Amino acid sequence: MSIMKAFVATLLLATVFVVISLIYLNQNTRGAVSRTNRIFPKSNPSIHVHASQSLQPLLHPGVRIAQDRQKQGDEEGMRALSLNRGATKTNQSESSLGSKKVHKDLRAGETNITQRKEDPIIARGNSSLGVKSPEGKGQSSTCKEKRGILLLKTHKTGSSTIQNVLYRFGDVRDLTFALPIVDVYMGAPTKFRPSFAMRLATGTYDILANHARFHKENMKKAMVPGAKFITILRYPPRQFESMYSFYRMKDKFKASLEEFASSPKAIYGKYGPKSPKHSARNPMLYDLGMELKAMDNGVAIDKWIKYLGESFDLVLIAEHLKESLILLKDTMCWTFDDITYFTSNARSGMLVETITTETEKNLLGWLSGDFKLYQHFNTVLWTKIEEYGVERMAADVAELERRNQELKAHCVQGKKKVSEMSGRTVIERYVLRPKAKNDMQCKRITYPAIDYLQILKAKMKMKRPGNVQVVKPAAGAG
Repeated sequence: MSIMKAFVATLLLATVFVVISLIYLNQNTRGAVSRTNRIFPKSNPSIHVHASQSLQPLLHPGVRIAQDRQKQGDEEGMRALSLNRGATKTNQSESSLGSKKVHKDLRAGETNITQRKEDPIIARGNSSLGVKSPEGKGQSSTCKEKRGILLLKTHKTGSSTIQNVLYRFGDVRDLTFALPIVDVYMGAPTKFRPSFAMRLATGTYDILANHARFHKENMKKAMVPGAKFITILRYPPRQFESMYSFYRMKDKFKASLEEFASSPKAIYGKYGPKSPKHSARNPMLYDLGMELKAMDNGVAIDKWIKYLGESFDLVLIAEHLKESLILLKDTMCWTFDDITYFTSNARSGMLVETITTETEKNLLGWLSGDFKLYQHFNTVLWTKIEEYGVERMAADVAELERRNQELKAHCVQGKKKVSEMSGRTVIERYVLRPKAKNDMQCKRITYPAIDYLQILKAKMKMKRPGNVQVVKPAAGAG
């Protein structure tokens, strides 16, 4: 009898253990999301399903594609996945970055940032996501608005759009701007010095958002204490195509983009300027202060990327602009209205060149330093998004999209094409609705960068000592 009781007791305990194990396993299977594989929610307006079914994976760039290839036993996909999981070690050899598939997987977008279609709008308060979209304009009462900020304006990365955000923020608050005395550059190709900016009685500046090559110590001297440093990067082949077209580099190098990409070292060595305002050799690293003579030194590039990581509070990624702006808002304790934007300084679509696979591969080899830079900070951005919270980010992106669209519907009647740079390029400009022509919010968000610069120069003239001549800048800086 005692044996039977013991057997029954053991059976009952085993049954309880199995049931508990199944419950635990079920909960963990449904809830577990690894750090690498965490998803970013995006809505599909045509599908109304439960939250767990509606969430679409948008992982670290390349992970989703790499996972698909991994299932198929694709060794190249395995390497791409490994690169993403590794948070981008900057001591990777340039040869490890040479694989076309890896490069294509890690890039975040194929289309020109100024031409791609808007992401689907997630309805405000979309119940299918189980996330409430932000209501209202303010931050937490414990978050104090920060005002000092420096944008290291890189060429043809979408930086003019970010510049407009900063211009508007400082303009409505009557903040001080570091502005170029002549033209739109502050010293390039020479790295920034405080003397390159229009002098003000305050001696320091709240905002710097014009082209200047990075010099950390000199920039810190010019800015108010505690100013945040930000910059923006773009997938290197697309950035280079935009720059090559905008500045008519085919005339300088006597070669089409495709021809240049096929023999960049020979063509650049023959025609490349020794001290350019914007470099055709790793142009983003050059804007960020790295010397041209070090561009072929992999160790020096790795060290410089590490240095930049220690110097900048936030590096935005053009292909993930909305997410980047949400992180900027969070960093600065700003509101949604502070980060609304319309794309600025965009080329007409007819000037955007399609890059062939071969040209892209060649450019990635030539721009290997910029690709390392982009790869590193793209991974950093997605780590920040995960820390911010993917569902929270989805709701905030939806709110930003809603506000952008509402503002555009209120302000904009259409677009017009404008010839710039002595007729060498064509830019799209916004046309305001008649009822919006006296609306300062609409005017500020659609000002061409050059026009807004002149307005701010006139405003800063009232704040500066003495009489410093303001020279009208040349048209068409990017």
